[in-house]
Amino acid sequence: MRDTDATGADGDAHSPVIVAPTPFGLSDYRTCLLDTNVVATHLATLGVQHIRLAGPDAVYWDAVDTDKDGVADAIGLARVDGAVRDTASHGKPITMIIALNALPGGLFPGEGTATRAAYVQFVQSMVERYDGDGTGDLAGSPKIAVWQIGNEPNAGGGPSVFLPTEFAKQVLVTADAVLAADPTAKLALGGTFGADQGTGQGGLTWQQYYTNALAALAASAPDRRFFDYVDVHVYGDASGDYELVEGGVSSFRSLLAPYPQYADVRVIFTEVGTSSGGGSGPTCPPYQSEVQEAADLVKRYTVAIASGAAELYWFRLCEHSGGFNPYFDLVGLIFDGTDVCGGEHDRGANARKLTYFSFASLSAMLAGASTARRVLPTTSALHLRAYRFTRAAAADVVIVWWDTFADGAAFTEQRSLALSDLGLIEAEVTSVTSLVTSTSGAPRTVTPSAGAIMMDGEPLAVILGG
Repeated sequence: MRDTDATGADGDAHSPVIVAPTPFGLSDYRTCLLDTNVVATHLATLGVQHIRLAGPDAVYWDAVDTDKDGVADAIGLARVDGAVRDTASHGKPITMIIALNALPGGLFPGEGTATRAAYVQFVQSMVERYDGDGTGDLAGSPKIAVWQIGNEPNAGGGPSVFLPTEFAKQVLVTADAVLAADPTAKLALGGTFGADQGTGQGGLTWQQYYTNALAALAASAPDRRFFDYVDVHVYGDASGDYELVEGGVSSFRSLLAPYPQYADVRVIFTEVGTSSGGGSGPTCPPYQSEVQEAADLVKRYTVAIASGAAELYWFRLCEHSGGFNPYFDLVGLIFDGTDVCGGEHDRGANARKLTYFSFASLSAMLAGASTARRVLPTTSALHLRAYRFTRAAAADVVIVWWDTFADGAAFTEQRSLALSDLGLIEAEVTSVTSLVTSTSGAPRTVTPSAGAIMMDGEPLAVILGG
């Protein structure tokens, strides 16, 4: 385990963190080939509170205005309109990427050029269309809650990758254009690439890249605030990469510390996930079971919430085959009926994965949470994590897990954990259930005995008497 003593929050391990009221989000949810009403039912069951539009649903200048004259093409505009209209029907706040391809060399269009002027015109027209003010709006006047400037601008390659100083120009120009059209809009920096892959563009870590970009922004306008959210993307595996969520929060807080105008900026995670299946073929990820994937989802959300993150978006409602990377084809909450890596991992189109039930269970359990604090177990025999949440209308809950991989144990191996190691006694425990369910969504109950509970790799929820 990378960081057994870190609190993942402000202050020491016993300092409570105020919990964001609605941290559960989804990104790229429209890969599901499902009726809108069916999607609405899934979103309600899962307790989704935020939706991010990305990929073909996003406002990419080069895809929506192909001749780049500042006016959206009919086809591109209809595509984005459809995405916004469908998403607005679900009644969730929408985060929307707005981006463009870089010029050769990772450059942003120069000041005074016709290209920059056309880009500004395009941004303003699109923001006006989705600002909900009743003037020049898409029918029904839906509003984009957050405009996200770029996406993974620090990636090692791709059309929307910019040098750090050029990304700063993209942020400055785009922020000006967005706020000119909608002064009430909220803005987010494009999410980071590389939290689980080391380095990106130019051999820089994401922290180095964003340090340079922030310095360039400050040099252009020292006291101005350009954004309200910063975003970290974390994928990787189920053998400890959840800790990168915790590291993302602390890293961005450190990067923003020299700039007082960003003191209340919130950290969000608009792309988070790990895969299940895999293991066959040179481009497939190493095999992970559904149970491991579901356990990792619980860990990522728990750590993010306890670290003070405002929102965390799981990547995809449904798996979606045929992409550029089989890893991403195996991330989601619902199967799509195909298995790109073989092994008969997929249980059939529209079958809900174990991640689906873990997401729903955790969002319901923490819906009324008000504070969270890390509990440091007194035993050093196991690599454990534990977090205690207070809830406004329910008894406290302690979420605890054993990182079996850190102790060289199999995921299914069981060990005994004394409740006293968590500062608890058996008399105050109302129930203990696993946050990884059966394939039907049925929870597994754990019965305390002689002041102890048996643990394997599945995270447990210990409900206390109220």
